[in-house]
Amino acid sequence: IVNTLLKGENEVEKEYEVVGDKEFSQSASQIMKSGIFIDGHKTLPAKFVLLTPTKARITVVEGKNRLIRRLCEACGVHVKSLQRVRIGNLSLEKLKKGEYYEIPKKKLAHLIGVEL
Repeated sequence: IVNTLLKGENEVEKEYEVVGDKEFSQSASQIMKSGIFIDGHKTLPAKFVLLTPTKARITVVEGKNRLIRRLCEACGVHVKSLQRVRIGNLSLEKLKKGEYYEIPKKKLAHLIGVEL
């Protein structure tokens, strides 16, 4: 299930709330949509929604290490706070730090939009 969630080819969206050390530029949205090069490979487009000048929601389908931080760095912003708020159709916003709940496999597959 973890591989299904994290591998980019399965296109399961992972949404993050990011707080930066300074304001995101107007070009941030275009940088996210265009992707960046990491280790010689271009990342898939990311969705970018600005919430405040220094806070944004970024949605990706890849699971590359430190991808969100690298996307923000490409925009000239250092990440101060990063929280995953959604995987597929499963919202994580109501969970407190360290808290979890178990979901049956079939329900999980439906929530994240994949077939097991």
